[in-house]
Amino acid sequence: MRAFLAALCVAAAAAAADSRCAGKIPSSWSWVGPVVSRNSSSIQHSQFSVGAEGMDRQLTVFDNWKSYLSGTGAKFARVQAGWERCEPEGAGSYSWGWLDNIVVGMVARGVEPWIELSFGNSNYPNGGNAGSSSPFPQAGPALAGWLAWTTAVVCRYSPVDNIGAACAGHSRAPGLSTVLGANIFQVWDEPVKAGNTIQAYAALANATATAVSLAAPGAQVWVGGFSSPDAGLADALLTGMTHMGGVGLVTGVSYHSFTSAPEAASSAVSALRATASKYGDIEIVQGGGGAPSSPADAASQSGYNWTECSQAKWVSRRMVQDHQDDITTSVFTMVDMCTPDGGVVADGLIGATCPSKQVTKPKPAYYAFNALASLFDAHWHYRSLSITVTPASGGFGSYTPFTGAYVHDTSSEFWVALWLGGQTPTNAGETPTVDSTVTIRADGLFAPDLCWVDPVAGSRHRISTWSFGNGLYTITGVPLSDYVTVVVACPEAA
Repeated sequence: MRAFLAALCVAAAAAAADSRCAGKIPSSWSWVGPVVSRNSSSIQHSQFSVGAEGMDRQLTVFDNWKSYLSGTGAKFARVQAGWERCEPEGAGSYSWGWLDNIVVGMVARGVEPWIELSFGNSNYPNGGNAGSSSPFPQAGPALAGWLAWTTAVVCRYSPVDNIGAACAGHSRAPGLSTVLGANIFQVWDEPVKAGNTIQAYAALANATATAVSLAAPGAQVWVGGFSSPDAGLADALLTGMTHMGGVGLVTGVSYHSFTSAPEAASSAVSALRATASKYGDIEIVQGGGGAPSSPADAASQSGYNWTECSQAKWVSRRMVQDHQDDITTSVFTMVDMCTPDGGVVADGLIGATCPSKQVTKPKPAYYAFNALASLFDAHWHYRSLSITVTPASGGFGSYTPFTGAYVHDTSSEFWVALWLGGQTPTNAGETPTVDSTVTIRADGLFAPDLCWVDPVAGSRHRISTWSFGNGLYTITGVPLSDYVTVVVACPEAA
């Protein structure tokens, strides 16, 4: 295990990360090397997804950034399938080339697309439009066209072993492996807005879930895509689907999280999980949370001086908080998007210029995402260890210390994530550092040496100020900051 991690280190990630955002490192902690970096193909499974939104409305172009996708380490990517772009003339005449390119290209890079079935289609009377605030197709030819397109999408991109009798006569994407493809289909996104009601959405979700399950009985059906973890909306949705007979087809409820302090959503997520559990074994999914890298382009979180530094810190906290809560989580979004009015949605892990939609460079958040996705694959599981954090002097000010312990499923190695949360992440030159003593009760677990992983700075250091006795690790001089850092067992070659 330790030798394997050491072999995966790459200097490029460290060079590209942003040390200006980082907290202080004790002078006695020697530099070991860059952060561990793994691409998506080398990670068997994890809970981390990246957003690939907007291509249905041509807000971004897959071919411009696809070479960066595997470098995130993400195992999933949310793709909006775009009914109107797939069926630009109506009448069941489909244009698949653009979506084939995305789905086949993602699978080839070790990333599974989870396909969002959205939005409307103006070629049908009362079919809505291609925008994200489109009315639902609720009846008549519009609903029939929607369900026919849904069936065609599921049949075209599901693994062959998943498809059912409803796929007879439907074509499959050329170049897509028979055993790979899309296994997850989400119904719409942020459905309760612009006059759309939760009752109307329940009817659409019920009909769509039925169509998905007939086309691919083994597929996962996710509903919701709510703009926040709203237990009340979820309850109304699932109650409605219960009355219509389709709630048993639902495998996941998704929501978005754009709180300026990522930890602030946890109590609402717990309530959402409790609500969903009343209706069956339903997974909770954070389906699109992000932070911008520019205050002028802060479509998701306005009113703060966001920079690439605070964005990277936010991403680190969103990922690890959700991993600790055992939630599949998707960071919004892969690349900056160009809106039709000339604006920029600057939440991307990669920058882009508008209106050309050409990529500029990966941001520090891209490398922080990869560092954490490389660490926290499916082999690492949250474990309730006793962890105490004590400031060397004074207190933590307006911050709250957060911790999380993780144990490998085939070894006795453990990792501990540490950060100061509860507040919006700071920018370069403002990073708080609180020297602290950390004690970890780890009976039955042992690390021969400890290293400090900083995903924002892109570095690893050997911790020199630690001791072990009676099952208790004590680390002094720990520089807690307002982003996630991780104590790990040092690789043998470190």
